[in-house]
Amino acid sequence: MLRANRRIYLIEFIQSFGFLGLKFSLVLYLVNRLGMADKLAYQVYAVFTAFAYGMSPIFGYLSEKYFGCKFAIFLGYIFLFISYGLFIIGNNEYFALSAFICGIGLYRTNLYDLLGKINQDNEKQSFISYNNLIIFFNLGAVMSLIFIGSDVEDQNWQAVFKIFGGVTFISFLIFIFSLRDIFKEVEVYQFSKMVFPFIGIIIFLLFFPGLVERIYIADYFFISLILITLFISIYIYLAQDKQNRKNLLILGLLFLFLISTNVAFEQIGSSLSLLIDRVVDRNYLGFVVPTTWILSLNPIFYTVFGGMVFLISLHLKPEWFQNKIYLLFVICFIFLISAYGLLWLVTLSGNGNSISMFFMGSVLMFYTFAEVIISPISLSMIYILSPKKYTNFFMGVWFLVFSFSNYLSGEVASYISVEDIMDKSLLFEKYNNFFEFLSIFLVLNLIFLYYSRKLINRKG
Repeated sequence: MLRANRRIYLIEFIQSFGFLGLKFSLVLYLVNRLGMADKLAYQVYAVFTAFAYGMSPIFGYLSEKYFGCKFAIFLGYIFLFISYGLFIIGNNEYFALSAFICGIGLYRTNLYDLLGKINQDNEKQSFISYNNLIIFFNLGAVMSLIFIGSDVEDQNWQAVFKIFGGVTFISFLIFIFSLRDIFKEVEVYQFSKMVFPFIGIIIFLLFFPGLVERIYIADYFFISLILITLFISIYIYLAQDKQNRKNLLILGLLFLFLISTNVAFEQIGSSLSLLIDRVVDRNYLGFVVPTTWILSLNPIFYTVFGGMVFLISLHLKPEWFQNKIYLLFVICFIFLISAYGLLWLVTLSGNGNSISMFFMGSVLMFYTFAEVIISPISLSMIYILSPKKYTNFFMGVWFLVFSFSNYLSGEVASYISVEDIMDKSLLFEKYNNFFEFLSIFLVLNLIFLYYSRKLINRKG
């Protein structure tokens, strides 16, 4: 089990180099390379990230029913290679994003589900394994944001995507050479059954660029995807016994709180990235620190704090994880409120002056600690609370929840389009109103969480 876990960590570490690198730099690419307005760039980011995670229930279902986990991951890599190739060629950005969505949906849903199944018999081990996976995921992001920093600053985007493609190929090779360690059961393939699902994926691949160009259609399509998933979830809920129904209610409530926390977390890919690029003083001893280097503090802090959580969790009894979900969510909200409260205060009193990058670093520290607290427990809860027959589906629902959060975060960020504001005082005022809204939103969620504590604490 431990050997299989370590191989999965290594594969995700290298593959996340490209995934998080693209995610963190996408808005910068759209605005600085393609010349998009802020609002449109935020909306494209929202649609892309929404579908990148939101298609996971569909890809999870297709993998379980038709492709098999191993072949689905292999197919996912193929689409990722196509995506990076299109970015390198240029003038095919929406098709590149479409291929990326197909690739990451097939790859990530199955890899995360595989790790959960390997560790599903031990709640403590499940928490530790997901915590470690996210640590390696963020380590990949650190390496990515540092390596591409100078190229992003110099607008050398072709080199950036060549790097992403190269490291993804290395991840693919490690996956191929790790098959015996990861997969203990032999998968039998019926390729005739794969034809129609594969055609469906190709149709989406061709259909998505049109959705991005017509944002309002993408909205309807995404809402339809949510409603279909909700209908399937209700169907599964009604077929369960009393205990499983209670567990699914708790899981549904946790998903609601995850939407709120992720709306705050995902600002790092949209509003916070442009805030750092335009408002933060990045000059240090005559050297302009690349925006991506400051953004890399998020995965750096996650690696440090995640390692601390890992060491602490080794000394906790397995029962501890069953009745501390409420406490962990409370801590998460407190740190998020602190992060955005600090941004609200500094933009309130800034008078148009630049924000210190060291102050921004302290904000990202609060922000990241909240992320460390909640990410592994939310993933491990899927295997603890969902019916065993439907773990792959609810793993996909977790990604859909994440995608809906990304979608909302991009839509929220689009209301602070500031590219035409030259007066820094007005710029600060607009950011101040935005951070005030986010802080109040998180406080209201914390109050709602308090009144939901009896249901969430299964043994409390």
